[in-house]
Amino acid sequence: MQKQRVLILGAGFGGMFTARHLARHSDLFDVEIIDEENYFVFQPLLPEVVAGTIEASDAVAPLRRLLPNSIKVREAQVVGIDLERREIEVVQGMGRKLRKIGYDQLVIAMGSRVDLSRFPGLADHAFTMKDLSDAFALRNHLVDCLEQADITEEPELKRRLLTFAVIGGGLSGVEVLGEMEHMLSSALRFYPHIRREELRFALIEYAPTILAEMPENLSAYALRRLQKRGVEIYTGQGVKSASSDTVELSDGRLIHGMTIIATIGNSPPPLLAELPIAKQRGRIATDHCLRVPGQDGVWALGDAAAVPAEPPPADSRPHRRADDPKVEVPPPTAAPPTAQAARQQAKVLAANLVAQARGEPMTPFHYRSKGQLASLGGQRGIANILGVNISGFPAFFLWRLLYLGMLPGAATKTRVAVDWLLGLFLRRNLVKVVQRMEPAIFQSHYREGDVVFREGDACGPFFIVMAGRFERKSRGADTIEIIERGGVFGESALKGEKTRQSTVTALENGCCLVIKRDDFALLSKGWQVLAPRMEAEWRRTAEAEELTQRESVPAQQNRR
Repeated sequence: MQKQRVLILGAGFGGMFTARHLARHSDLFDVEIIDEENYFVFQPLLPEVVAGTIEASDAVAPLRRLLPNSIKVREAQVVGIDLERREIEVVQGMGRKLRKIGYDQLVIAMGSRVDLSRFPGLADHAFTMKDLSDAFALRNHLVDCLEQADITEEPELKRRLLTFAVIGGGLSGVEVLGEMEHMLSSALRFYPHIRREELRFALIEYAPTILAEMPENLSAYALRRLQKRGVEIYTGQGVKSASSDTVELSDGRLIHGMTIIATIGNSPPPLLAELPIAKQRGRIATDHCLRVPGQDGVWALGDAAAVPAEPPPADSRPHRRADDPKVEVPPPTAAPPTAQAARQQAKVLAANLVAQARGEPMTPFHYRSKGQLASLGGQRGIANILGVNISGFPAFFLWRLLYLGMLPGAATKTRVAVDWLLGLFLRRNLVKVVQRMEPAIFQSHYREGDVVFREGDACGPFFIVMAGRFERKSRGADTIEIIERGGVFGESALKGEKTRQSTVTALENGCCLVIKRDDFALLSKGWQVLAPRMEAEWRRTAEAEELTQRESVPAQQNRR
């Protein structure tokens, strides 16, 4: 039997665990997993990275260590999916090469992205909690707020530095807030000019109560516990807008603070919206076996998929039509977009891939919740395990025990357990680890003969020639364009094109100002507003210089 080529898009809980299950069947499949990063992120531990409870590197694990060598790992960005041709497009490598990869079976496990575009200003000023870099950025910011508040002599600035607003009162928001409050309160012993009552924490939730996914009595316990620690709870309130140091609530109230954290706005990747398949609230609608209806060899799971939580009754008819993919389908209740559900889906999906390869019956997915848990910080938590409600330290202990068991790999489990054990006796590390950020605009030097980019490469940045000469040549073109100082190239990226339409080569040693694609698009929007004013200023400057020159001529003649 010829092996089937399986492509797994995404290395989160769904994708990574699907690959691990399929690794046992290397006689049936050639499996490749594709993700923009080469590591697996255990997202439930990111709040603990922020608080310094565990080391940042312990919340991630290299995919090549988690997966056997029979699974191919490709670090690349998926930019296109062609269901008719059964191939995907990826951009990979430092040169951003565009490559097409065919498949026999496609598993879409691309997770979710943060989309805050509905809230003016929030995307520009709020911290998010999706990746390790988000946790790093927030941790550094929190430490910096303490440092600046301890030395400032401006009362209003100090108040804003010490005000922290979390938007979203679900599991993620409560856990981030709880860990953050405990970290900052514990750190005040090192900051003699900051009192605990000067710290202000606000939790904003649109629903009538926080932790709506938990039983009512546990939600009430969490509310009381957070309020006892001085947290202001705003329920039944949405966010109207945000600025660099203010959150405006839907009722018009303002919260002035320099730290805004958003745990809302999760949505499927934009790439999935382009696929001609049925969706439920943007998520790919699957059948009970995690197949995408109407698409042979396409499967979906995790946050990107709406998978029915229970198997269909024996006498039921198909619950949706597959012949009209544009219709928003009202399917049965979908499994929650949680790590717990994704792991269960991965096991069933892998088993069904094996079943279809062998011509055997498939198994419908049935979500079985082991319970819900949340850490409130300060060694307190809440848990609902098999219908039993637990709160306080026992719930916190169970939270750690459960997530320790869910961590992939013995090495990761050991390091996290050691971090937690040491945390019982040692104080948290308050070092601000500054990450080097790539500048939006930078200079790049080229030697004679260097190729800047080639025709067919994925579109990237925009270039302004500062020195030297460059040659631009398109395939089939009769002329070669010479670009000198002040000239530009790479503008095809601004036209929405996927690939470069020409090859640019340095004719001599030269230098270019390089502006990243997204940053140039943002700059262009601002330039539309600024350009008239700048042009008027340039005209005034030119007229003033011309007048000065005219006045200087008679003066020179008189001196003669």
